[in-house]
Amino acid sequence: MAINFSKNFPLCLDVLCSVLRAAGDSAKASLDEIGRVCGLNYIKARGVYGWLNMLGLHNLDIGVTPLGHLLLETDPFMTRHATLLLLHYRISSNPGAEVWFWMTNYFLQNGLTFTMSDAENALWDAEIGRDSREHLRKALRLYMRGYTDSDALGGLGILHHHDSQTYQVETPLEIDPLIIGYALYEQRNAGLRTSTATIENLLSTAGSVGKIFLLTRGSLLESLRQLEFRGLITVAQVADLDNVGYTYEGQAFDILKMCYEGER
Repeated sequence: MAINFSKNFPLCLDVLCSVLRAAGDSAKASLDEIGRVCGLNYIKARGVYGWLNMLGLHNLDIGVTPLGHLLLETDPFMTRHATLLLLHYRISSNPGAEVWFWMTNYFLQNGLTFTMSDAENALWDAEIGRDSREHLRKALRLYMRGYTDSDALGGLGILHHHDSQTYQVETPLEIDPLIIGYALYEQRNAGLRTSTATIENLLSTAGSVGKIFLLTRGSLLESLRQLEFRGLITVAQVADLDNVGYTYEGQAFDILKMCYEGER
């Protein structure tokens, strides 16, 4: 796990998509060469590549990933709301992005009001970033900027400045059910490939769609019903439990492509 994977470089979508486009245009160029083309010094270039790697858009083995190529083809400037939701899901479901994963899955709650000190103390008590309190503080600042800056994920509306000292948490705006569907199958296919999941687990398990998107039972069921209407899942009550049945036989990535093709 890492709290400084971005070398203290904040999430900035303009820079991120600029480097991703350059990497897509120059598949054989080294990371340093692409960084120089984009006007980044060595440290900033490494920070941006840290972001691209954690988000699953680029890695050193294959270069731009299929997910990265999808964004280059359908949203090269990362302006679509679906892309904000996708990036939020990718970083918040990745335990390697320690602060981001823990804050989203264990700390944030819909309606919560808190200060930076509240969040820092909670992370410290959970033994996140115990090698350096200062490094932890910097990583937390990047997280908060990530969800309040308009050039990052601020457009999701997850965090708001309640006043000069506090923040308030709200459910992301306009969640596309197909992003939920992609997340459901991406996690299911990467795990035990079970045929069903309970609504309770989807709401309460760390890394689940309920936790990552701050969903209530009602808002989750609304998205699930829309996915059921599309024939991607079933929703049924079994032994007094609401269960989701995984009936789609394609790949999670295909569901994501449905989302982007539908927005064109």
